[in-house]
Amino acid sequence: MSRLEALQPTTDEDHDETPGRHGEAHRAKLKFEQARAVFMRKWGADLLMAIAKGDEVAEVIWRQCSTTPVIQREALASTCDTDPVRRKAAAVRLRQIGFEAALDDEAEGIAPGWIRDQNERRRSSQARTLRQMASGVYGGWTLDNTHGGNAPHSQEELTQIRHAAVIDAASTWVRRSFTYIRRQDGSSYPSHAQLRLNRKPLGTPTLAWSANVFHSASPYTGPYDPAWNGFKVYLTQEMNREVIVGGDRDAQYLRTLHETLTRSEQRMDEWLRRDPRWSVFLLHRHGHHEWVPEGMHSPFTRLEPAWGGTWALEKRFVNFAPIARNATVRLRIRATNAQAIAQFDEVGTPAYACELRYSGASSHRPENDNHASTATSTALGYLPALAPISPHAAGPVEPFAPMNPRAVYRQVLVQCPQGEWPDNRNKRFFFLANDTLIEVIQAQNSRDLEIRHWRRTAPLPAKARLAPLAQPFDLKPMLTRIEQQATAAEQADTQLAQLLAKVSSSNVDELIASLAQLRLEKAFYSPPHDFPDNLTRLTKTAHIAVKICAAYRANPPDALQRFNFMVVLNVRANRALLTAEELAVVPDCLRLALNDENAWVRLEAVDAFSHFAEEKDRAKLMALQNDPDEDVRRYSHNALNRLKPVKNVN
Repeated sequence: MSRLEALQPTTDEDHDETPGRHGEAHRAKLKFEQARAVFMRKWGADLLMAIAKGDEVAEVIWRQCSTTPVIQREALASTCDTDPVRRKAAAVRLRQIGFEAALDDEAEGIAPGWIRDQNERRRSSQARTLRQMASGVYGGWTLDNTHGGNAPHSQEELTQIRHAAVIDAASTWVRRSFTYIRRQDGSSYPSHAQLRLNRKPLGTPTLAWSANVFHSASPYTGPYDPAWNGFKVYLTQEMNREVIVGGDRDAQYLRTLHETLTRSEQRMDEWLRRDPRWSVFLLHRHGHHEWVPEGMHSPFTRLEPAWGGTWALEKRFVNFAPIARNATVRLRIRATNAQAIAQFDEVGTPAYACELRYSGASSHRPENDNHASTATSTALGYLPALAPISPHAAGPVEPFAPMNPRAVYRQVLVQCPQGEWPDNRNKRFFFLANDTLIEVIQAQNSRDLEIRHWRRTAPLPAKARLAPLAQPFDLKPMLTRIEQQATAAEQADTQLAQLLAKVSSSNVDELIASLAQLRLEKAFYSPPHDFPDNLTRLTKTAHIAVKICAAYRANPPDALQRFNFMVVLNVRANRALLTAEELAVVPDCLRLALNDENAWVRLEAVDAFSHFAEEKDRAKLMALQNDPDEDVRRYSHNALNRLKPVKNVN
């Protein structure tokens, strides 16, 4: 069948205006139809007999035209029938069978039509997509699922933002499915969005950047990565509230995500138990971007022999600046027709092995075929999106020097827990330029980009023993973790609701303790608009700074709680509300907080301290001019400008 599909013409002979192509297209079409007739004479009767005996797999293949174009389907109604009545009959029968990946809402006449109201259109689309995902169908994503804003005007709109995050996260985490659509540009690149019998392994056509990809020469990440980090939403209907959608503390998001992925796995298992032949439609994910049909060997594992050998670390660059290379670091690579394995021998770390796989993409050609031309169009694309470099800077030359600027190089991903893995956001991959490997590394949650050059020193001995690879990634522990996070978030929400209910009747000690859960969570704020009720009450309580300072000196581990302590002191100092009793303890309390490990705490402390700093504090404020945090440096400069001179005592 796959050979026959390959004969199908890809042009329309009636509309192809290319000189000489009309006859060529006609001959191709004739050849396909002849081969198709031979196929139907051999297999058509057997397919119909199997359907008559209740073979649901055969019936889905016949009735759902997306599965293959080679069947002549006149004998039974199908979804590509010219008669709309027969099309609907085929779609109704597919729904009776129940294999969700084969359903055809349009042929059945129940596809959601154009809905003028944007929110209702989005709600309907999201509900449909979530139902499909819960059935192992990930090819039905549409643009209507997305919500481009972060300021919902209603609870319903907040739910839609949350559902959009669930859909994105489920697409990121799912490890197998019956269909799957590429999110970077599914209409322009090959995809498994449709249910087809004959598929081939697919990687990413654009450079991989962990779970994201480069799009138009820059990393396309969408507005957020909900499977990893949440994003802030401003509730316009509740003036002083902000919430985080996604991440590991959003109970509703976590519960819906867990249920969607769990039901997806269960539903696929149900179909495979019902008839193992449904696996003909099953896809398996490797890493973040590679999808391989069941039972098929992936070509992305077969690296060219030139990758094999023993390699020594020659150069290192961090943020494109050269740094000293590690001593005695070795890399060994074995590349065979079946698999490529790299073993890293690093100082102070046990040797570990990673699988090397082509991503499907290649490096970019730098602008003007010159590495030095610009930092915005390089071998890696738009560098300011990847690392600390100005978009106005020249392109780094030495890190990319082994790569011919007039050539492109295939990207090879380093897949293992220490490299790229489904449950991390590390970036780690290679390019091979003759006898030099260029390795690109960026750890999750880091902006520092490291580039290494490895030089081939010798072939790898045929009998060399390499460390074993890690076990394949298993989604089940991840589902367990998501469920635990959902339960913890639900419990935290319950406790928060209880706190909110009793704020008005709480005593001072209870209000201070409540800052561990109900508190301000933004470094720059507008009081009292941004303050929760407990924080507002504390800032208005006389003599409260004494207890706040005592609570801070107890050094609670929660940095946000310590930050809120400083907010109370800062607000009372700015409003000249501090009593004599408070003034006796606050300056030294703030001096202590200037050394806090958390930048927000130091920032709030130095801002408040500008009211009390004396000449004796100059050295400390000068030291804060070198603080890692830019805002702390700026506010310490303000405090220096307001220093109080030491009074002479005669």
